[in-house]
Formats: sequence, C-alpha cells, structure tokens
Amino acid sequence: MQGSKIILIKKAATTIIIAVLAISIMESIQRSGPSTASSNQPSFFTSMNAIKASSLVPAPYLHPITPSPSKNGSALLAWDAVPMVNNYTVYLSFDEAGTYSYRVISTPATTYAIHNLTDGIYYYAVTATNASGQSPRSNIQDVYVDHFYAGNPAAGKAIITIAVPLIIAIPIIASVIFYIATEKKQRSRIKSRKGDDILAE
Repeated sequence: MQGSKIILIKKAATTIIIAVLAISIMESIQRSGPSTASSNQPSFFTSMNAIKASSLVPAPYLHPITPSPSKNGSALLAWDAVPMVNNYTVYLSFDEAGTYSYRVISTPATTYAIHNLTDGIYYYAVTATNASGQSPRSNIQDVYVDHFYAGNPAAGKAIITIAVPLIIAIPIIASVIFYIATEKKQRSRIKSRKGDDILAE
C-alpha cells in the first residue's frame, strides 16, 4: 500500500512539473513576439505592414485647366484615371498655398465642368478614393476668369496684382497720415501754451 502511495505521489509531482514547464514556455513565446527563426520567411506582422503599404492610393494627375483665361466663367477640369479607384473629389482654394478645404464635388468621372465663376483666379486639386482610403492631393492647377480682360490676360492679372496691395495699403497709409497730422497739431498746441506762459511772466 505504501509503495502505491509513493508511486501516485511521484506521478502527481511529475504532472505538476510538466504543467509548470509548459506554462513557462508559453509565457516565453508570448513575450518574445513573432518568431524570427528564419530570415527568409517574413513574420505575420511584416506581411500585414507590406499589404498596408501597397494599398495606398496614388494621387491623380490634374491636367492644365482649359480655357484659361476664361471669358465666360466656365472651364473644364480633367485628370488621369487611377487604377482600382471609383471616386474622385475636386477641391477649390482661392489661394495657391491654401488648405483646399472647400469640396466642390465627388464624382466617378475623370472630368468636371465648372460654370458661373466670377472674375478672379481659382486653384483646384483632386483626390482619388477607393476602399483602401483617400489619396494625397494631386498637383494644383489654376484658372483665370476675367470677362472684361479675357482677351489680354496679362493686363487683367496685372490689374489684380496691383489693385489688391493698394486696397490693403490705402487704410494703412490713411492711418499714418492721420497720426502725423494729429501729432503736428498736438505739438503746435504745446508750443502755443509755452509761448503764452512766457508772455504771462
């Protein structure tokens, strides 16, 4: 009987030791992360990163906008198709270095006709979208609209280039002139008071 008990105790101890070793091995594997035993076989995480990188959507190429200048406020945008893309978004900015946050339209086509533009310079960019996400912004193209100076775009742009700084500068110049005139009046009053004080003495 005593021999049987000893055998049972030895079996139980062996089972416990094996279980402890198995747990230690599993914890060691979890801490070490994906296996790197073979440099020729990429890990699961490396493969997923490669798939993610390859799924980025390329930006479309936006062609020069025609006509430019526009005499009637209409123009045509056209861009190259991007493989595996089902939607394009057109963005507008009134400044070439702007944020292009104004979304004009989303369309599956690769062209878009613009109408009813007033005089000015408009900057456009396009992005492509599919199930993987949205592409970076395309190159920027501009269209110049001037109903009166359309026959001479250089003159129209020159007028806009000169007029805008003048509109900004005129209030500043007026403020400076007003300040100088006020200072002169103030100094004249001070001198006049001093003269009166001297005469009074």
